Amino acid sequence: AEYQQWLAGGAGQGTMAPTLPPWDGKERLNILAIGVDAREDGSSFNTDTLFVVSIDPETKQVAMFQVPRDMVDVPVPDNARSLWGSVYAGKINSWYNQNRNREDLWPGKTAQARGFNSLKAILGKLYGLDIRYHVKVDFGGFKDVVNTVGGVQVNVQIPVYESQYPAGSGYLTRLYIPAGPQHMTGSEALKYARSRHRASGGDFDRGRRQQRVLLSLKEQMSVEAIVANLPQLIEDIGKSVKTDIPTSELPKLLALAESVDTKDIRSYVFSPRFYATEYLSSPRGYIITPNVVRIRKAVKEAFSVSPELAAQRD
Repeated sequence: AEYQQWLAGGAGQGTMAPTLPPWDGKERLNILAIGVDAREDGSSFNTDTLFVVSIDPETKQVAMFQVPRDMVDVPVPDNARSLWGSVYAGKINSWYNQNRNREDLWPGKTAQARGFNSLKAILGKLYGLDIRYHVKVDFGGFKDVVNTVGGVQVNVQIPVYESQYPAGSGYLTRLYIPAGPQHMTGSEALKYARSRHRASGGDFDRGRRQQRVLLSLKEQMSVEAIVANLPQLIEDIGKSVKTDIPTSELPKLLALAESVDTKDIRSYVFSPRFYATEYLSSPRGYIITPNVVRIRKAVKEAFSVSPELAAQRD
């Protein structure tokens, strides 16, 4: 109903850009984005893509923080330490499954809500941030959104090649994406974002590719482009996106997104060797342990550190 009122105000006329209410928050806004590719009632449901988008409404600066899915020993929020100890010994992509049924620890009327609230809490603890909202995106839905807006132009910086890319139903195929600017369909963008073969940089470059696809999509989508495809986008998003962002906040968040300069977004993947230590073989298998002090310092200084120093650290 709110979208209908918004459209009636001029967004649907095709002759003028919609007038969006300005974002009125002054504090840094932090939103957790979660990417999944399995049904939530299945035993294999893991939150393999976890990154936090942090926005400074005053300066319109944005930073993106991402942890590898194999990271262990992440600091546990105080209220859950009686169960898990001071750090979570499991991999971070299993935290949701292990906590979604803990009504004694996390708020939420459903297991899904509790699981996502637990993710906001543990990543907020790691980063030293108050993470207000979450957005969960099914990988298949991401593909539909990209197709609805006509694809996405991506500058592939490092070639991606994988001899056994999982193509579904146990089928493996060869994948090769050359370097250079390319216009990708939803399926092609998904393959580019999901490949994690070590020859193509593994999880660390995968995280950077995922952020690159999202930023490219943001640069190519204006309010006018969204409105032009609004009915189909609403259908695509309704099938594949779950969020606790109140509907009343969406027009203001869209206005905030429009004001962001995507060319000045700070992008962090907290990978070895500066931000973490990699263990190829351990009693827990392949794991990555975080350097919590360095990670928190990077998050705190994300909007003040020089881009040159940030790039050098990365």
